[in-house]
Amino acid sequence: MTGVMMPTTVEGASRRLINNGWQFHLTDSVTFNMQPEAIADFLWSDVRLPHDWSIRLHFSREAAPGNDGGYLPAGKGWYKTVLDIPKLPADRRLKLYFEGVYEKSEVYVNGHLAGGHPYGYTSFFVDITPYLKDGKNEIAVKSDNSAQKNSRWYTGSGIYRNVWLVESTDVRVADFGVGIQTPDLSTADITVTVD
Repeated sequence: MTGVMMPTTVEGASRRLINNGWQFHLTDSVTFNMQPEAIADFLWSDVRLPHDWSIRLHFSREAAPGNDGGYLPAGKGWYKTVLDIPKLPADRRLKLYFEGVYEKSEVYVNGHLAGGHPYGYTSFFVDITPYLKDGKNEIAVKSDNSAQKNSRWYTGSGIYRNVWLVESTDVRVADFGVGIQTPDLSTADITVTVD
């Protein structure tokens, strides 16, 4: 388990780690946008998440991230996997929970843009329910780390943390919907507020 905490599972919800069965292709091709099937199967590499493609490339003084990025190349890459999902009851929802994708991610389900996240250091959810079909569903994730320089240290590139498939009911606590604070930590009293 990485340092990012997965939200607590509550009654009526379940989660499953889906780090296995992914494939990766490093490409800047604009014609590939949202069409992972357009790249021949032999160009995809089997990977297990978490995955950093930059660290697997060659060091170069000409690499766009420069010394801040460890002299390793960045760019754009695609991940894909297939999830076999049975017909969901009407009151159920499925989301993907990404602990971290560096950077500027887009998540596609069966060719439809389902969501994404512009920032590489925070986790995010993508509701995939509206784009699912019974049976096999193709998930494609674009990771765009091409805008350089974008950090003062080595960030890596790609899906660098766990990915979870989260199932819940329609009635649920909103994602990141509970906040807990301890505004008073004096030795005599401790105050805890929950929103």
